Amino acid sequence: MKKAMEILIQEADLPDDAAADMPDIYPAWTPGAAYVKDNIVRYDGVLYRVKSTVAAADKTPDRDNSSYQVVKSK
Repeated sequence: MKKAMEILIQEADLPDDAAADMPDIYPAWTPGAAYVKDNIVRYDGVLYRVKSTVAAADKTPDRDNSSYQVVKSK
């Protein structure tokens, strides 16, 4: 059920300002997980949008600016 909810949340494709208002609905970043471009993950209380598909994330989003971008509210 949890995986199904994560898929629905990602497919909703909310604008960044709407996503930033609801950080708790997004999944926590997990080391070694694969992420698809435009997915949003939560790390250390901050939301990050995946800039390009990440096969096996090993660097945290706050240290990997080439793969992740901070989701900001307007």
